[in-house]
Amino acid sequence: LVATGICQTDEHLLQGRFPNAEFPVIPGHEGAGIVESIGEGVTSMKPGDKVIPLCHPHCGECSFCQNPESNYCQNSHFSEPQNLLPDKTSRFTCKGKQIHHFLWVSTFAEYTVVPEYAVIKCKAAVAWEAGKPLSIEEVEVAPPKAHEVRIKIVATAVCHTDAYTLSGADPEGCFPVILGHEGAGIVESVGEGVTKVKKGDTVIPLYIPQCGECKFCKNPKTNLCQKIRITQGKGVMPDGTSRFTCKGKQIYHFMGTSTFSEYTVVADISVAKIDAAAPLDKVCLLGCGISTGYGAAVNTAKVEPGSTCAVFGLGGVGLAVIMGCKIAGASRIIGIDINKDKYAKAKEFGATECISPQDSKKPIQEVLVEMTDGGVDYSFECIGNVGVMRAALEACHKGWGVSVIVGVAASGQEISTRPFQLVTGRTWKGTAFGGWKSVDNVPKLVTEYMSKKIKVDEFVTHTLPFDKINEAFELMHSGKRHWVRFFEILLLSTITENKCGLSLGHEVGANAVQAPGQDLTARVRDQQCVFKLCRALPVPRHRSPTVGP
Repeated sequence: LVATGICQTDEHLLQGRFPNAEFPVIPGHEGAGIVESIGEGVTSMKPGDKVIPLCHPHCGECSFCQNPESNYCQNSHFSEPQNLLPDKTSRFTCKGKQIHHFLWVSTFAEYTVVPEYAVIKCKAAVAWEAGKPLSIEEVEVAPPKAHEVRIKIVATAVCHTDAYTLSGADPEGCFPVILGHEGAGIVESVGEGVTKVKKGDTVIPLYIPQCGECKFCKNPKTNLCQKIRITQGKGVMPDGTSRFTCKGKQIYHFMGTSTFSEYTVVADISVAKIDAAAPLDKVCLLGCGISTGYGAAVNTAKVEPGSTCAVFGLGGVGLAVIMGCKIAGASRIIGIDINKDKYAKAKEFGATECISPQDSKKPIQEVLVEMTDGGVDYSFECIGNVGVMRAALEACHKGWGVSVIVGVAASGQEISTRPFQLVTGRTWKGTAFGGWKSVDNVPKLVTEYMSKKIKVDEFVTHTLPFDKINEAFELMHSGKRHWVRFFEILLLSTITENKCGLSLGHEVGANAVQAPGQDLTARVRDQQCVFKLCRALPVPRHRSPTVGP
C-alpha cells in the first residue's frame, strides 16, 4: 500500500458499531498501491501494476453483477462477513495471533492481501441481434463455477451453423450471443470438482458433450449425450446463468462453446484434452466439420472396402466424407456438384470422378443408377437440401444401399420418398458430429492427424485478421473457399459452398426432384431421421433436437 484514507466506516468499526466485525482486526478500506505478487490463477493483473483494492467487490458472475441496474455483488460484506478471505483463513498474524481482515482490503497495513475476482476482459465477436453483422466488443468473462472450465481460445472456425443462427432462422437462437463452435485453446482456470483437465492443458471445446453417465453415453449406438442438452439449447451454462457480459448486458452462450471470444467458459464434460504438440490453428477444425464428414463415412455408414460411394456437395464437409470413404477402402467415389471448379480438390481428397447434375436432362439419381449398375452402395448428402436428400437415397442400390444425411436442413423442412424405396432394402440414416463420442474420440482424431492418417491442413485456404470475421462469413456464403483461417484469436472458417446445384447449407433448393407416386413424409424440423424399411428412429441433428413446442 502506498496511500490510504480514513473513513467514518473505519471509526464505526473501532467503536464496535460495524456489523459482524471480529477483533483483532486491521481496518482501512480506501487505499492504492502496487501489486507485489499474485497467487495461482490470477490473470487480470501482474506484479508492478498500480491498483486500488475494492471494498465493494465485483465478481461478474452473480445475478446482481450481471444486472446493469445494480452494483451490488452477492459476495459483498452485506451478505457475507469479510473478516477472512474466501477460503475462510487470514493472511495476517501478529505476536503469534491471527488478525482479521476488514472488508477484504485492510489498507491500514504496508502490505495487504485481497481476493481477485477473476473476471477477464477480452475481445469477442458479439451478435447483438439476428441478421446483423457481428460486432467486435470488449466482454467480461466470469471465472468458472463448479465443473466448468475457462479456456483461452487460440483458434476458431466459422461454420454454416453459426450463420444459420445469426440469420434468425434458428428456433433456438438467443440474442445477444457469442457464436462459434469449432475452436481450440489452452485451459486458463478450472472450477471446483474438475478432474479431467487442468490449467495449461491443450483442449478442444465440444458442442456435443460426453458425460459418460446418461443412457445415451452408455449406449454404444449413439454419441448424443443429453446431460446438459436443455440448458445448452437455452444459451446458458448448466446452472442456468451466463459467464459473459458486455456493456452491462448478459450475453448468451452458443452450443455450449462460444469460440468467437478470446476466452470462453464450458462445462467440464464439453472439453477434450489433446496432444499439446498439435497446432491449434489446424486441429480446431476437428471441432465440427472435418470430424462430421469423416465420421459419417467410417462410423455412420461404415463404408466397406471395394464399395461405391456418392458424395453430394463438395464443400468442406463433403471433402471430409470423401477422405473417410477413401480411408475405408472404397474403390469408387463419385463427387456431385454443379461447380466444376471443385472437382480438382475433390480428386485430391480421393474422388475417382465428379459429375454435375446440370450435364444431364435426367434426374441425378437416375444418372447414378445407370453409372453404377443399379446404384451406389453408400451415398452422403452434405448440403442440407431436402430434395438432394431424396435424390441421394434413390441413388442407392436396391437391397443394401445406405444413404446418410449429413447436411442440416432448415427448421420445418420435410424429407419424402416413396415407401417402396425403403421396403426394397434401402436404409436412410442421419449423423451428428460423425457419430464420434466426443471426449473419447477427439483426442484420437488429433493423433490421426499428427500421424498423417487424415488431412486437415489441406482444408485451410485463407488467413484474415479477427476484425474481418464478417468477411469470413461472406466468403463462406460465396462458396469460393473451403475453410478460412484468421489470426489474432485465429478464426478458422468452414466453407460449405452454395454450389451443389440444388442450393446449400440451410437453404431450400430450387431443383428438388419429386418422384411420381405416393410419398412417405417425415418431419425434419430440428431432427434428422433414420429409416430402415418402414420404421423411423429420430436422431437429433447438428445441435440436437429442440425441447418443447
